[in-house]
Amino acid sequence: KILSAMNDETLRNDLILHVAYPAIKKMTAEFDSKIIDKKNEVYLKHQQALIDKSKEFREIYFNPLNALKITLETLFNAHDVVQEDKSKGFLSNIEQELNIEKI
Repeated sequence: KILSAMNDETLRNDLILHVAYPAIKKMTAEFDSKIIDKKNEVYLKHQQALIDKSKEFREIYFNPLNALKITLETLFNAHDVVQEDKSKGFLSNIEQELNIEKI
């Protein structure tokens, strides 16, 4: 609602293309089963326990985020503007943090 009410089209497009869309796209990508498996591997290695979350539990968060992503793509022609550096992501950050906690 806020985006569609903005009068400054340039500002609105910049907010969508450089802030909102990349953030939503990154969040939805984190629900990929391969990424979840890798995160679980890291958690198990460091914490010796893993609380299993069902796919249905994860979809509570994924479905609204994905709907927002599709809405931005459809209504505002949102698309990738900057190529993401995938060398450092949440998984590497959480692994570093867990290693620091051991020290």
